Amino acid sequence: MKFKDAFRTLRFKEKETSGCPQLYTKWGEYLEPNNVLMEYPRPQLRRKDYTILNGFWKYCITKEKEWPSTLEDEILVPFSPESVLSGVSKQLKPDEFLWYERMIPMEKKLAGHRCLLHFGAVDQFCEVFVNKTKVKQHMGGYLPFTADITDELTCGDNILTVKVTDTTDTSYHTRGKQKLDRGGMFYTAQSGIWQTVWMEWVPDRYIEKLRITPMVDQNAIYLEIIMNDQKQEETWGKAADDQSCHEDSCVGAMELKWKVRTIDTDGQKEGEKGADGEALKDCGPVCKDRKIIYTDAPDWYPEMDSEESHGEESHDEESLDGESHGGEFHDGKLLDGEPMDSSDGKGCYGVTVCAEHKTILSVSNKLPVMKIAIPDIHYWSPEDPFLYDLVITVGNDRVESYFAMRKIEVKKDPQGIRRIYLNNELYFQNGLLDQGYWPDGLYTAPCDEALIFDIQTAKRLGFRMIRKHLKIEPLRWYYHCDRLGMLVWQDMVNGGGEYNKCLVGYLPTFLPKLTTCCKDKHYRMLGRRDEEGRKEWLTECKEMVEHLYNCPSIVTWVPFNEGWGQFDSKHVYQMIRGVDKTRLIDHASGWFDQKAGDFKSIHNYFHKLKVKSGKRPVVLSEYGGYACYVSEHSYCWQMYGYRIYLSSEDFNKDFQKLMTAELEELKKKGLAAAVYTQLSDIEDEVNGLLTYDRKVCKVKPIGKGES
Repeated sequence: MKFKDAFRTLRFKEKETSGCPQLYTKWGEYLEPNNVLMEYPRPQLRRKDYTILNGFWKYCITKEKEWPSTLEDEILVPFSPESVLSGVSKQLKPDEFLWYERMIPMEKKLAGHRCLLHFGAVDQFCEVFVNKTKVKQHMGGYLPFTADITDELTCGDNILTVKVTDTTDTSYHTRGKQKLDRGGMFYTAQSGIWQTVWMEWVPDRYIEKLRITPMVDQNAIYLEIIMNDQKQEETWGKAADDQSCHEDSCVGAMELKWKVRTIDTDGQKEGEKGADGEALKDCGPVCKDRKIIYTDAPDWYPEMDSEESHGEESHDEESLDGESHGGEFHDGKLLDGEPMDSSDGKGCYGVTVCAEHKTILSVSNKLPVMKIAIPDIHYWSPEDPFLYDLVITVGNDRVESYFAMRKIEVKKDPQGIRRIYLNNELYFQNGLLDQGYWPDGLYTAPCDEALIFDIQTAKRLGFRMIRKHLKIEPLRWYYHCDRLGMLVWQDMVNGGGEYNKCLVGYLPTFLPKLTTCCKDKHYRMLGRRDEEGRKEWLTECKEMVEHLYNCPSIVTWVPFNEGWGQFDSKHVYQMIRGVDKTRLIDHASGWFDQKAGDFKSIHNYFHKLKVKSGKRPVVLSEYGGYACYVSEHSYCWQMYGYRIYLSSEDFNKDFQKLMTAELEELKKKGLAAAVYTQLSDIEDEVNGLLTYDRKVCKVKPIGKGES
C-alpha cells in the first residue's frame, strides 16, 4: 500500500481560495448571453415548434418567503447564481429564497392545443407561477418537470415567476458532490435553474413519452407510446401467444393479434378480453396516473440475456439540428417520404423507421404497444454508433426520436470467466470518471460544443466508456454519447445525512475487505436514518431510470457509491431490474458490497491492483487518480489527488504504464471493466487528464508514448 499518498489525501484540509484566479473555459470566454444553449433540449422526443426561454431574467434573493416587491437585478439563465456565467456569483443559503421572473409575450392561444412549460432541472425545491397563479411545484434538483400553463396564459404579456430554496448538504435530499463548505473531493454548491427552460404548443391529445426497447436477438424493437390522456382507462396490448416472439408476428411483417385489458384508476382490471375474443393472460405493462407500471413481463418481453445492441454513427449535428430555432428538424433530410398518416384522431398510431435518412418501414397500429421487426439490423457500438430514426404520428401530434440496436450482458468467456459482452461479443469497457463540473458554469456547460468536446476528448485518448458520477446530465449530453459512440455508466445522485468519514473513508482505504462485513440495513451507519429520505431517494432513482431509458449509450446503472447514503441495495437492485431488464447494475460501487448486482465493484487508489475472478465479473470502478498541477490552469494553489506528480513528463509516463501494462495484465486475469479517475480537474482536485478549464490535456492518447 502507498501509505504516503493515502495519508496525504486523508489529511487534506480546504484552504482559503479567494485569492485564486477565476478560471474560464474557451466557450465561457466567448459566451453570447442572447444565444445561450438554444439547441432543442430533448432529442429523444422532438417536435418542430418550441421556444427557448434561456437568457436574462430578473432575480432577487430574500430571507422572507413572501413575494418580493420588485426584482431588479439580472441573472443569465440557465446558469446557477453561484456560477460566474450567471453574472451573480453568490451562494444561496439554506434559509434564503431565490426568485426568478421573466415575461412571456402571447399574441393568441392556439385552438385545440396546450402550452407546456418545461424545466430541465431546478436545484432543489421550486414553485412555478404564471401571472401569480401557482402552476407547479417540484422537489429534487436533477430531473425535469413540466407544467401545463394553457389556462393561465392571457393575450399580451404574461409573468413567469419561479421561487427556489436549496438545503444542499444540510438535509437528506439528493445533492451529489455539492457542499456549502467545499474542499477536497466535495465541490461548490449550486442552486436554482441550471438546465434549459423552454415551452412548446402541443395538440390537446399528445404523445407524452416513449419507451423503446431493442430486442437484438429477435431483430425487433418493443415500442410503447404513452399519451397524455392515459389516466383513467388505459388500453395496452399483449401478443396473442408465445409465437409473437417470431418475426412473422411483428408489426411490419404482418398484422399482430393483440389481447387487450382495460385498467381503472386504481390499476385494477375492469374487464378483460382478447382482440380475437380469447381470454387474457394476466401479465404485461399497464398504466396508472400517467406512470407505466411493469407487472410480470410478457413472455416475449426481453429478458436479461436479451439486453441491448449496437450500431454506427448516422446522426451528425447538421442532420439533427440543421434548423434555425423553431424550424423543421433534419432540414428535410430525415425521410425520403412522409410517415404514415394517423389522422383518424384517437384510434391509430403511425410509426416510421428510417436508417441513414431513408425510410425502411412504415406501420400503423390501433394500440400503443407494438413489436416492430427491423430488417437487416445494424448494431450500435462505440466503434460504429449507428442510430435509427423514428417518426411517430398520433392524431395531430408528430414526434421524432431515435433508437439503437445494441445488447449488453454478462456471461462466461471460453475460459469460464464471467465478463461483459456487447452485442454477443466480449467487450472490455475502458472508462473515465466524469463529474460534469465547469469552472465558469458549475453544473451547467457553457454550450453544447463543450459537452461534445469532453466526450470526443475521452474517445480520442482511448476510452470507450464514461461513468457519469453522482450527477444527471441534460438529455443532450446522452444524445451526443449515443451519436458519437460512448458507453455510459450512470450514477444515481447520492443523498442522506452527514457521512461518517471514518466508516466511508478511512476504513475502506486501509482495510477494504472489512467493508464486506457491513450490512446496509443499518440505516444510521451510512447516513440513512430518515425514512422519508429513503422513500424520496427510491422515487428519484426510479424516475431517473425511466427518464433515461431511451438513451442507448447507457449500459449500466450505479445506484450507490462508496456507501454514501447507501441502504437496502439488494432491494434497490431488484427495483431497478423491475423497471429496466435491458441493462447491467453495479449495486454498490466501491465498497459495502452486499453480494448482489451484476459486478463485484472495486475502488482502489492505494493498493496494488489485482483481480480474482468469481461468480460475478470484477470491475475496477475507480482507480488511478494521478494528480498533476498545471500552473495558471488550476483552481487554487494546493493539490488534491491520490498520487502527486510535479512534472507532466512523469505523470504521462506512469499513466501510459498503468494503461498499457498493468491494465492489460488485469484484463488477462478477468478484469471486465475499469474506470480511471478522472476526465478533468475539479476545484482542489488536480487528478484530471484535462485541466479544469479544458485548455490543457496532460497526457497523450493511450499507447502513443510519453510526452
